[in-house]
Amino acid sequence: MRFKADNNIDLPDISEVYIGDEFYMFLQYKGESNYLIEPQNCTAFSGNDIFNSGVSQVTLWKIDGEKANHCVSKEAKNLNLLGSNGFTYIDEKTVRTRLNGFRFNTNVKDITIFCRVLLKLPSSESGKINSISTNERDGATATRHMPCDIRYHKIRSDDS
Repeated sequence: MRFKADNNIDLPDISEVYIGDEFYMFLQYKGESNYLIEPQNCTAFSGNDIFNSGVSQVTLWKIDGEKANHCVSKEAKNLNLLGSNGFTYIDEKTVRTRLNGFRFNTNVKDITIFCRVLLKLPSSESGKINSISTNERDGATATRHMPCDIRYHKIRSDDS
């Protein structure tokens, strides 16, 4: 997981954003095997302790039945936290989405984002991937699904 100031994975990583600033999150599989990466869910948490049940959180993205790539949560859409198009494939191993800087209504300025993805072995018939489709999720273009957690990444969201 990488955060960039613009829509370019080769730019330097960022660790701070201001409220309302547009920035990009890239999820990338860096292994040697030819896996496809498919985001399953991403959640933002207030602070650093994502395992504390009392911490403020918001679901940014979640695979939801037959909705395919239209899985930006209602709350994330209403607050304009995540781009309305969700994740877009750059290539089979890399997806990206646009985010807007925000913070929770707490004294904590740090936000931790945790994403879960599937790594899939493509079938020999799979062609270019433009978006997450129902067929990919139901196994029509994959021979095996492997759940994998993308380690959470902390960003600081300042209001100044």
